[in-house]
Amino acid sequence: RHPNARMYFERDVNCVRRFFRKRFNFFSERKPDFEECLAEREKDLDVTVAASGWTYKMAKEFDRFVEHKPEAGETDDEDSE
Repeated sequence: RHPNARMYFERDVNCVRRFFRKRFNFFSERKPDFEECLAEREKDLDVTVAASGWTYKMAKEFDRFVEHKPEAGETDDEDSE
């Protein structure tokens, strides 16, 4: 399992919910649960179809970026002080 799987799952679910609320004025209290979806999963589709050219190297670089991404409001710019 990907170390950021829960974060990506929740991000995507929230984006879909926000889209339907804004576009169609539709809101539901029900939403997919990460652990339930994991328990019901039969196979890793991205591995099965080789996720359209997303290489192992690209995935590792992306994961390093996400792990070191500053939180909202933080900055590495010393000139902003």
